[in-house]
Amino acid sequence: QKGRKCAATGTVAEEAVAILAVGQWRLFLHDIMKRSQMMKRLNGSSRAAIAKKGISTVFSSHRLHVLHPLASYGLRPDYFLCADKMKETGLPLEVTQAWAFDAKNQLRRMKACLQLVLEHEELCNHRYDFFLRLRPDFLVLSDVPDPRRAMTTGCVMARVRAARNIAGLTNEHLSYCYCGQSCCSSSLRGAGA
Repeated sequence: QKGRKCAATGTVAEEAVAILAVGQWRLFLHDIMKRSQMMKRLNGSSRAAIAKKGISTVFSSHRLHVLHPLASYGLRPDYFLCADKMKETGLPLEVTQAWAFDAKNQLRRMKACLQLVLEHEELCNHRYDFFLRLRPDFLVLSDVPDPRRAMTTGCVMARVRAARNIAGLTNEHLSYCYCGQSCCSSSLRGAGA
């Protein structure tokens, strides 16, 4: 268990998001430009667009496209890391709490992580309005939308690896580009970067 005990809260009415990064440690703080199979699959302009955004680790993509946007929407993001193992030192300051433990599969790790976050919520007298689950090895390349938008439109926001028979999906909804390197998001092609 690592991290600060209880994050400072703002006003009583402040809405909060618990971000649960649950999975295997893998690329969380590794230099993805040098050590990642994911980056080797991308063309040079895609790699350059990622570098131009200042993304060097998976966590830096979480900071840029998850933590900062949520804060800009007026939400308080608390980042929880639950992984199979962890580096002894050097966790980013934005990590509210981190736990390393074994689990037979990702569903058990997610359940255990959620339980730890709920205990943290009770201990610190916080109330989370939203829970967002990421993987510690998931590179985020565009800003997460304001989760309150989903509540007012009666929808669930999700990114999936693959899907069938769901109208309106684009590559922005997919965590893996099945159609090849040329058709993926403009975030990867450098548009607007």
